[in-house]
Amino acid sequence: MGIARNLRELETKPGDRRLLLVLGGGLVLLIASYLLFLPYFAILAPSGYSIVDQQTVFTHQANERILAAWKATPGGIRASLICAWIDLFAFMPAYAAVGFAWGVLVARRCAGKVRGIGIACSLCIFPAWLADIVETAVQAVISLRALTYPPGLVPIMSTAAVIKMAFFYAAVLWCLAGTMLALARTIRARDRQRA
Repeated sequence: MGIARNLRELETKPGDRRLLLVLGGGLVLLIASYLLFLPYFAILAPSGYSIVDQQTVFTHQANERILAAWKATPGGIRASLICAWIDLFAFMPAYAAVGFAWGVLVARRCAGKVRGIGIACSLCIFPAWLADIVETAVQAVISLRALTYPPGLVPIMSTAAVIKMAFFYAAVLWCLAGTMLALARTIRARDRQRA
């Protein structure tokens, strides 16, 4: 009962203006974090892997290959650690803000059960963020202890990546599909007004 009530409250609170401010601020922070990543992407480039590659693998074997390549790259471990901090403190809060605000704004423009499903999918960004925090924190520990990290950390990082991506894709797919549904609804309403 409490969860259903909280989901219904998201149909009106916070206001659209606040959500638009969150969306705009999140987009600015996404762009800023990308610009912060660029010099470290260049350092990691000779390894053949960037932080994006590491964040989107689902097996601990692939993570091991990436970590080995970073160790073999001059400055690679330091660059991966700095990328982890940028990810934790800039990129993750930004994508969570954008995903939530966009998803709720779109859901409010849909009707019936689709609205409720959209709001629920918008909330999926938060467990994705939590799993991403676990994944990136483990990556930071591994980077700090590059030569002597416990091998059990890599499967934890890989499992967190799988969980993160499942929730992340649910939120992102809602944002995209919901936007198309809301646009179609708006176009149909305008067509009915003209007729």
